[in-house]
Amino acid sequence: MTNRQKWEGAGPPVLRHPLVLRLWLGHLATPETLRALVERHLAGTRDELAEVRGALRRAERVPQWAFPRVAPAWSERQHLAEFALAEEMLADLARLAAAGPATGA
Repeated sequence: MTNRQKWEGAGPPVLRHPLVLRLWLGHLATPETLRALVERHLAGTRDELAEVRGALRRAERVPQWAFPRVAPAWSERQHLAEFALAEEMLADLARLAAAGPATGA
């Protein structure tokens, strides 16, 4: 089986991020609503990141948890990336709002 056959058998790409799906339908909402959604997501991500970092600190105190620490370390990186992407989304929304209604804002 070739790589192309494997890729074709994988099915269509699927977007499953609730915030991204809401923004994808952003033309059905106001810019203020979209910004509020992203800001709420940022706040939730910030809270989750704090929890993950707490778990990481607790795990670092237990030498036998060297391998289990990999999971919260990955989670910390994932949350940091999620936070950065959401901040970029806010910047994208600001650019669209500044451009005016012709861009869908």
